[in-house]
Amino acid sequence: MASIDLSTQAFHSKLNEFFPPDHPNTPWLLRLMFIRDDVHFEFKSIHNDTEGVDDIWLRSYFLRRISVSLLEAKNVFSHELRNYLAEQKATKPVDKTLAALTPHFDEAINKVEDLTAHLEGLRNAVGAHVRPDYALKGGQRCS
Repeated sequence: MASIDLSTQAFHSKLNEFFPPDHPNTPWLLRLMFIRDDVHFEFKSIHNDTEGVDDIWLRSYFLRRISVSLLEAKNVFSHELRNYLAEQKATKPVDKTLAALTPHFDEAINKVEDLTAHLEGLRNAVGAHVRPDYALKGGQRCS
């Protein structure tokens, strides 16, 4: 794969300059931005050296939140991003920067899908997705 310069710069701007209200990609890009902030905060919040009851409850709360946030990210990657890449691939002329980044996006989509395939059991075990049939009766799942 070609090398891509992913260096960053800092500058000040208004949110609507990055995410124009009338652009079709704005909703899912904003969603992804908020999910990224949520996951960062949730991971940071799990690392706490105290062991009180409230601290344990908070850790389990943030484990539940991380599982939900990662599944939300999977939905953005698997649907909106994948659809956007397919639309752009059909557009002529093809944007060269996007064409160079597409294999990396595809890899990210595959990784988040693999991760979330393993995450559902954890999500249910820590109570992030509660349904009556997830309740146990005598070691058996209720149906």
